Amino acid sequence: MEEVESALRSVIKRYDILTAKGKVLCRFDEGFDKEETYSTAERLGWGYVAKIRCFAPLKLDIFGIRVWKKVIGSDRDIEVASLFYQAGSWDRARRIVIVRWKDEGGTQGSFFDEMDYNYVAFVTNLDWSEEDLYRFYNNRGTVENRIKEAKYGFGIDKIPTNEFYANYAALALKMMAYNIISLFQAEVMEMGILRMSIRGIRRMFFTIAGRLITRGRKRILQLADDYQYTERYLRMRERLAGI
Repeated sequence: MEEVESALRSVIKRYDILTAKGKVLCRFDEGFDKEETYSTAERLGWGYVAKIRCFAPLKLDIFGIRVWKKVIGSDRDIEVASLFYQAGSWDRARRIVIVRWKDEGGTQGSFFDEMDYNYVAFVTNLDWSEEDLYRFYNNRGTVENRIKEAKYGFGIDKIPTNEFYANYAALALKMMAYNIISLFQAEVMEMGILRMSIRGIRRMFFTIAGRLITRGRKRILQLADDYQYTERYLRMRERLAGI
């Protein structure tokens, strides 16, 4: 963080002015959840929003919240609230913003089971509204989603051999396949399904019941009569042939 601060000073002439006005902002995921991170950001004059782990003492404080505010315009029913909390390793209490949403059978099923809520907590030194802090944190890059797609769609987390260069080649081939699929979505697929995962694409368009027949010295892929995406599939083939 100090190296970043030094680099910013070298390229931004008004850095001190921007810092004084609270214009230097940063986001931390929960891997940076420690006192050193927050105290360093505060010493440097940075505004921050950091995701933190919901350990038992914080869970009890969350359970005591009685007033929640709905986030207007979100794509799901999200509520927010805030409180002040001091973790055992912190030197002082800090503002915590809590975000929750209904998710039956979600990953946090053991957390307040009867409520069916998922919870996320953020620590911050900013005085913004809870809604603005939530949107600021969620407006981060999409690299984690891309890594997850490459992991679950192309198996980049699988190490096939004991040889470094063989594993390197396997990873490169998988990422080439990922890039080809990304181009396929952008250039060939229709906008309504542009954001599909590779598993969804395979299920809808690649793993199709059919047979390869010969007719008039031509090979023809004959799809199942009840394949519901036939028209969309054929339009995609036409686009692909025109590239």
